Amino acid sequence: MEKNVRILKKHLVALANGKPPKNPDSKLPKDVSGCKKKIAETKMRLDKHNTAMAMKEDNKTVSLGTSKVNYMDPRITVAWCKKVDLAIEKVFPRTVRTKFPWAMHFKATYQFD
Repeated sequence: MEKNVRILKKHLVALANGKPPKNPDSKLPKDVSGCKKKIAETKMRLDKHNTAMAMKEDNKTVSLGTSKVNYMDPRITVAWCKKVDLAIEKVFPRTVRTKFPWAMHFKATYQFD
């Protein structure tokens, strides 16, 4: 993606100087505004990719599944999911749902005392 941004920037400079593209069959934009738009889109995709990679690297040492199973009361989580109308499957995987079938029957008004 970084290589694509560099190519697009060179192409933008060439278009701004009035030079025709070297390869007219290429998928590069034919006008300056289209080239700027393509650069912005590519930069946005690159930023999103870099952010996702950084988050993946940061979360390598954190076990989110263990926390949900060992430290969170499933009754509270089930009640919250029902209250906000969120599918239990999005929060608990099938193995956890089979481990705590008794918690799946609590009402949305459940409060831990």
